[in-house]
Amino acid sequence: MLDDDELWVSTAGRGLWSIDLTNRIFAPTPAALHTQMDGMVLEDDGTMYVGLMGSQGSAAGFQTFNSNTRSWGHGSLIAGLPSNTVRDFLEYGDHIMIATHGGIGLWNTTKDGWDDPITTIDGLPTPIIEHLFAIGSPSTNGSTQTSGIQGNGTVLAGGAAGLTVLHRDNLSVLTTLNFGDGLIGNTVSGITFAEATSRLVVNPDGTSTMLYHDAAIFISHNGQGSTRPGAAAWDLATDVANGTYHIDMIPSNDVRSIATDDWGVHIATDSQPLVHWNATMMEMESGLGRKLPADMAAVPDGFRWRLHRGR
Repeated sequence: MLDDDELWVSTAGRGLWSIDLTNRIFAPTPAALHTQMDGMVLEDDGTMYVGLMGSQGSAAGFQTFNSNTRSWGHGSLIAGLPSNTVRDFLEYGDHIMIATHGGIGLWNTTKDGWDDPITTIDGLPTPIIEHLFAIGSPSTNGSTQTSGIQGNGTVLAGGAAGLTVLHRDNLSVLTTLNFGDGLIGNTVSGITFAEATSRLVVNPDGTSTMLYHDAAIFISHNGQGSTRPGAAAWDLATDVANGTYHIDMIPSNDVRSIATDDWGVHIATDSQPLVHWNATMMEMESGLGRKLPADMAAVPDGFRWRLHRGR
């Protein structure tokens, strides 16, 4: 669209750009609701209405743009299914929640129509949502648990960037848990819930020990990237990760180097990460931060790591 000596260009995936025809300057505009744009209408006062296209990570709608101040104003997205790639369903309250590769669609069973979807515009870290789960939802898991993550976070959405926690009342995004919070990896492959329970264990000496664990969410991970497959437990009472459970012992059967010391055994394979057998704890650990023998070092070998013994 031509506006005096300035040409405005809407793009599919790159947002709105302007071309100064006099000075031959090509410039972007600030971030909008999303970058999938098509078509525009310019008013005499400089207000531009820009069309937004529904794509794999966005929903259709429009947004206003002030061409004088080069700033975005209010916008609106059309209620509907944000993507045709559907991965999961969850009945929650008066909504059917639908996990897609464009966010979470919301079908309102009361009005028998669509509500606005939950997308990256609302705080999702990624449009790719694979799993939906509700803590304390009898229709989902028969649980009577009422508290969730960060107190009111009882609706969970797992995807490519971690476990996103939604408020139980308004479905607003509270936080996203990922590897940095104690999960095995960022990719969520499944979600389940375990009630608080206790168990009496008889020790070898004849005494008894009562074991107890709080109600917890278990988040599985497929081992994508430099991590290992398994599951992490999220304690709902303390609101922190309280354990990880690995399926495998080492990330690959192609073992390149092994070193031992009084701490344990250190193993390098053709895949990340380095793994270690902790002789004191009698369990496997992983990562470069674990203790290596004094004369051993982990050095990069392309996309892999190998153990190198110093001279």
